[in-house]
Amino acid sequence: AVSSNALRTPLRLSRPFSSRVADVRRRSAAVALDDDGAIDAASTTDLKPLEIPTDGLVLADVEPLIPEKTAFIDRHPLLAKSLSMGITYGLADMTAQLFAYLAHGEVVPLAMRCRRAISLTGVGCLAVGPLLTVWFDFLERIVPGRSKRAILKRTVLDQAIEVPVMISIIFSLSSLAEGHSPAYCLAKIQLKLLSTWKDCTAVWFP
Repeated sequence: AVSSNALRTPLRLSRPFSSRVADVRRRSAAVALDDDGAIDAASTTDLKPLEIPTDGLVLADVEPLIPEKTAFIDRHPLLAKSLSMGITYGLADMTAQLFAYLAHGEVVPLAMRCRRAISLTGVGCLAVGPLLTVWFDFLERIVPGRSKRAILKRTVLDQAIEVPVMISIIFSLSSLAEGHSPAYCLAKIQLKLLSTWKDCTAVWFP
């Protein structure tokens, strides 16, 4: 009689779009060979692990039961990007405050420093992150592709439309969170919008 030892082919790993986590999919198929070495057509069928025959040579490709795994950003893109934007804004503000203290000797009460950092973190999480996520998805739809021309078009649209609007939103929300009046927000936008817009353009276009 033919030995009933099972021979298994190597596992096949398929990766999700993010290419960060291997998605191992289970397949179970068996082919039984009779004593003469011919394929038993009746046994050529998809089998469950416990139904694999043991009276003949079994050729199987069985992958382990591993649940599908995806990254947090793939399952919750809006939430992940909003949180990361808030953290980025908070850290950027703390870095700017430290630079102002070391380079210019700027002395600000700790309570005001914390309030400013927290307010910018909130602006990043609740406003900038969600808005930019929706905006960049929209840009990808209307100007798809990874060519230099497509990237240039998206950059021009972003700098011409989104940047001035986002700068105004950031100035307004952060100032309101710090306790300033709407009139102060408007004056700040009128005073700093053009110069800030110019600086952003100089950074992103190169």
